[in-house]
Amino acid sequence: MYEENDYSTLRFEVTGELRHAIVGWGFDNIDENDVYSNINHPHVGREDNTHCTVMYNIVDTVPEQVLKVLAGEPSFTIELGDISIFENEMYDVIKINVMGDALNRLYRVAINSLSHNKVFFDFDPHLTIAFVKKHKGKQIIEKIKKNKFSGKKFKVEELCFNKYRPNEMIIDLAT
Repeated sequence: MYEENDYSTLRFEVTGELRHAIVGWGFDNIDENDVYSNINHPHVGREDNTHCTVMYNIVDTVPEQVLKVLAGEPSFTIELGDISIFENEMYDVIKINVMGDALNRLYRVAINSLSHNKVFFDFDPHLTIAFVKKHKGKQIIEKIKKNKFSGKKFKVEELCFNKYRPNEMIIDLAT
């Protein structure tokens, strides 16, 4: 069973107007009746903390170790791509694809330097908009007339590392 406290994550958050635009798009384009809800999975539903997970299942819980690995990492720019979905047996995930060579390099640094349990995915950076009921994702995506986020860029200047929320550490990237 999923337990949020079983692992640490390394992520960056999208802030400002872009964050508000993404959350707003979700409310404008995803009907509340289509949003997945399950008391046994409280981490799903609408995403209001727009972020991209760089790595999860990190077992390094000592912030100093994480800081040592990431010291001097430069800030970088990501570009948003298509709105798409991925599916699992319980729900579909509406997401915005994220691209960037520096992001892929950061992932490789993290995966090769931080102790972690098995990572269950190929690195597919994205911003989750919402978890929706099974088979609703394709219907929602088909209704999109124009992807207003494709090509938009965002500068990542800090990373978030956490073991037990709300005990979170912010890592400033070099500018």
